[in-house]
Amino acid sequence: LQLMSVVNFSEDVVFAVDLLYAFTGLCGIVFFCIWKYRTAHNALILSGESLRFTPGWCVGCYFVPIWMFHRPYQCMKDIYDKTFIVGGEKSPHLLLLIWWLSWLFSGVAEVVVAESERNEIICCSYVFSVVSTVLALVVVYRLTATQYKIAGDSELHSKKPMSMEQIHR
Repeated sequence: LQLMSVVNFSEDVVFAVDLLYAFTGLCGIVFFCIWKYRTAHNALILSGESLRFTPGWCVGCYFVPIWMFHRPYQCMKDIYDKTFIVGGEKSPHLLLLIWWLSWLFSGVAEVVVAESERNEIICCSYVFSVVSTVLALVVVYRLTATQYKIAGDSELHSKKPMSMEQIHR
């Protein structure tokens, strides 16, 4: 934090970082929603069991006030549970919890930063967002890799063997 007070951030640099952050954030939201819908649908197909929430609600709950604080975690936990049970592995609940808490903390940090005009505080908020994003990438990778493994092994899932094109519908 002392290093941050030594470095002088110009307004142009902060503005450019803000624009880049907003653009990549918007792209990330769109791709994450598409990915989550597909993995929820895949979990339905691979496990042969229904989820607590439809794939549409697994995505839509991010945009409903109050639900956005707990329902996305519940949906992701359900998707992970259905997928990892079929794969014969234990679902990594701790990873999901750490990711979710970091995501919530990052969101709170952004609200606090919106009221601040100090560039050092704004940059620290970006660090929290990066940590949350890295954890999200780990969650995405683990679930996607497990679903691909299950789709490639016809004995692991209850339905007939599927091609990689079918698993992405």
